[in-house]
Amino acid sequence: MTNLKITLLLTLASFGAASAQSPAASSNPIKIVSSTQLVTQSVVDGKTVEKLTDGSRALPGQTLEFRQNVQNTSKTNYGKGGLVQPIPSGVLYQSNQCNVPGAVATFSTDPVKLDPKTGGLVDSNRIIFAEKPTKTVTVKENGVSVNKTVPATAEDYTAIRWNLPSLNAAASISCQMRVKVR
Repeated sequence: MTNLKITLLLTLASFGAASAQSPAASSNPIKIVSSTQLVTQSVVDGKTVEKLTDGSRALPGQTLEFRQNVQNTSKTNYGKGGLVQPIPSGVLYQSNQCNVPGAVATFSTDPVKLDPKTGGLVDSNRIIFAEKPTKTVTVKENGVSVNKTVPATAEDYTAIRWNLPSLNAAASISCQMRVKVR
C-alpha cells in the first residue's frame, strides 16, 4: 500500500465585518491553526482509548482528524461567519464536531478548486452548502433516461462549512472533521 500525504487546506469565510482575507494575511485578527492527526484506538484496562498522532502520512483504511483552532485576537466581536474545509478526494467524510453552541455543519457536493498560491478556495461564494445536500442522477425508467434528485452520500461531499453564530473578542473555537483514507 502507498502512503497518502494529506495537506490540510482551510478557508475562513467572513465573520460579520471582518474581511474575507486569506488566513495567512498578517493583518487579519482571525488566526487559524490547522492540524491533521492520525486517530488510533487501543484497549487499556478494558477501556477503548483514542490516541492522536501526526497524520501527515496515512494509509488506506486509517482515520484522520482535521482540526481547526480559530482565535479572534482582536477586541472586536464578529457576527455570523463560517469556517470552510475542503474534503480531499483521497478521503471519505465520517463525522464532525465543533465546540461552538449553535454551530451548524453544512456540506457541498460542488467541485472545489484551490488557489495554488494561497491554498484557499477559488470562488468559495459560488459553492452551495446544505445540511442535507442532494445530487442529480440519471436512471432508466421504461427505457427512457430520467434525471432524479436524490440525497447525496458522504462519498459525494467535497467540502464542509461550519456556520458559526459569532466569534467574540479574544475567543477561541475548535472544529474538527474525521475522515477515512480511501
